[in-house]
Amino acid sequence: MKVSPALLALLSGAILVMAAPVEETPAPPLPPTLYAQPAGKIKVRFEGKSFLLAEEFKPAVTRLLGEANYAKTREFYLSVRRSLTEKILLEAKIRQVESLAKGANDRLENLRAKHVELKAKLLAMRLDPEAFPDADLDSYVRLGTSIAATAAQIDREEELAASAQGKFEDMRLKVEPALQAARKLSDDYLETLKAYERPITELRELAVAKGTAL
Repeated sequence: MKVSPALLALLSGAILVMAAPVEETPAPPLPPTLYAQPAGKIKVRFEGKSFLLAEEFKPAVTRLLGEANYAKTREFYLSVRRSLTEKILLEAKIRQVESLAKGANDRLENLRAKHVELKAKLLAMRLDPEAFPDADLDSYVRLGTSIAATAAQIDREEELAASAQGKFEDMRLKVEPALQAARKLSDDYLETLKAYERPITELRELAVAKGTAL
């Protein structure tokens, strides 16, 4: 069964979506868990370890957790993941349209090469008939017909190739702002993640340096 180039491109686009590598966006690590203890002390637990801090460190612990703001960072992370999914789909659409344009251009180049080959053969037959002892008048007619038919195919394929290339350029220009926005959102999130991790790291260092391991 013959499959049309358009259907092949659609299938290729679907495969590209499934096969496209998922860009890793690191999730914000969970903040340390705090437990109130007798005498105003605080138990800080993170990564399976627990430390007991004196009451005097409670303001610092509260401040650092407030600066981290896990809920806001997590919400930002989820929005980036949604944006990333949309970005992957847009890129797959671009590759699909680009594949159609490339296929049309490849067919055009093949037809042009065939046309040159047929014309060269006809010229050779005319210049050196003895090299083609089996050629008769019908052979010349068939070859001339093939040359004309190929030229007509080239004209049609040039229109298709130009149309496909135009659609690719239009699609690329149309989605580029969305792709740029997705990239910027991802960059902004990475900066937010760094800002989130700084107080978390300070809190862990405080627990290790000033706390008592449990």
